[in-house]
Amino acid sequence: MQSLQREGVVERLALPRLNGKTMSYLPWTQKSVLTENAMGLIEPAFGEELIPDCLLVPCVAMDRLGRRLGYGGGYFDRYLEKYTNIMTVGVLASVFLKESIPLESHDRGLEASVTENGWQNYKK
Repeated sequence: MQSLQREGVVERLALPRLNGKTMSYLPWTQKSVLTENAMGLIEPAFGEELIPDCLLVPCVAMDRLGRRLGYGGGYFDRYLEKYTNIMTVGVLASVFLKESIPLESHDRGLEASVTENGWQNYKK
């Protein structure tokens, strides 16, 4: 991501910060102060909230229609319910791309995935 930023492809980088049951995105640079949260994840200690244009979304598994199985906290589902115009890219190992993942009413399908084998678009 830093290489893409240096090349001008990405303007700003941000990392998620958990706030109870919600999530926000704060700016990130190599000089940012990071702290460990209660879940053991590293997040920015402070900063002004950003609304990203694109989210890299961690996935336990994903199907070829963009349906995602997450880690069970619902943070991304709640965030994407509030911000509906953000591009979403699932990040996972190709072994976890499955034929079908069940979709619940609150789930939002992702627009693309990236694995060690490359990029796949799902939404036209």
